Amino acid sequence: MKTIYEKKGRKYVPYSVDWRDLGIELKVGEFMLVYAYTDGGRMYQYGVKPDTASWAAAAKIAKEEIIKKISKSAIALPADGKKYTKKQLAIIERFRQEMAEAGGHLPTWWEHKSAHEIAQIAIDAVENYRP
Repeated sequence: MKTIYEKKGRKYVPYSVDWRDLGIELKVGEFMLVYAYTDGGRMYQYGVKPDTASWAAAAKIAKEEIIKKISKSAIALPADGKKYTKKQLAIIERFRQEMAEAGGHLPTWWEHKSAHEIAQIAIDAVENYRP
């Protein structure tokens, strides 16, 4: 560990800390969040503030659930104004799944979730996640 100083007036004050073994540098007052997701596996998040640390930790824990919820929500749906028969709805559902699996484009006249809606879905997934 090596402390880096900055001259302020006539004094040198700590500016950042450099951990050579981890290859990171943190500014004074910043925090590092370490998530051990498996034996020997770690994920780091740098520059975490105390008021956002709990959110960052919860998001890391629920990451897979967030990805599932966003992926499911991003698949387009037919617009609500049109009436479909049961047979048409079954075809649409099969089409949505097959096109999503194939990475195909969905019709532009269908409705899509906005970035705000997807972000809200992600926030809800974190808030409602129970391991």
